[in-house]
Amino acid sequence: MSDMISETQHELKMMWTGQVAKTERYFMRINSLTIYGQQKNKYQVKDVRTVSSLKLHEQTLCYQELKIKYPHLSGLPIKDYKRIVPRMLIGLNNLSLIVPLKYDRGLETNQ
Repeated sequence: MSDMISETQHELKMMWTGQVAKTERYFMRINSLTIYGQQKNKYQVKDVRTVSSLKLHEQTLCYQELKIKYPHLSGLPIKDYKRIVPRMLIGLNNLSLIVPLKYDRGLETNQ
């Protein structure tokens, strides 16, 4: 085992919106790995942990429905997806990978 990977069991606590939290045992901690985006862009992900199974729920996104509910999203390069199960979570320790480089702000409404 190299100094890039350590193999021990620890707990990983994941928290997200709606006060939802989940604790998983993780088995490997990887200092750094490379992932590739849809346009073949290369990204470094640091301090990675592996778990045996995330067991996250399926997700579906229909862009047409989203545009009707939020008209300011019209014209964005968003693709539909159906019954997708996330296989990787990117946490705040890799914030540069999840914060948009550019964003558009719509009108504020009382919806």
